[in-house]
Amino acid sequence: MASSLHQFDVVANLDAASREDVPYLVILQHDLLDGVPSVVVAPLVREALFAPVAGLNLTVAIEGERYLLAVSDLFAILRRALSSSAIASLAGRRDEIIRCLDRLFVGF
Repeated sequence: MASSLHQFDVVANLDAASREDVPYLVILQHDLLDGVPSVVVAPLVREALFAPVAGLNLTVAIEGERYLLAVSDLFAILRRALSSSAIASLAGRRDEIIRCLDRLFVGF
């Protein structure tokens, strides 16, 4: 991940095979791990294509469209496979995202 990208930044999904349904990825990994070759992300899925789970998904608007942050589908990707610039930041929703991650990993 380029140093210009930070935790909770939204980047374009560069994978042509999944981009139509998942146009964006959200960086979940903390900036302190910038030297690790991979980064943990969660997809932003078009709202109509994903059945939300209470407390596990977050609805967000990017460029006027609604998406679900699919925390349950998080994955690691090589930093070099990410877009080099952020489209938006969800840092203002940090607490909500952390609650979703807590639900996934801790159960509350």
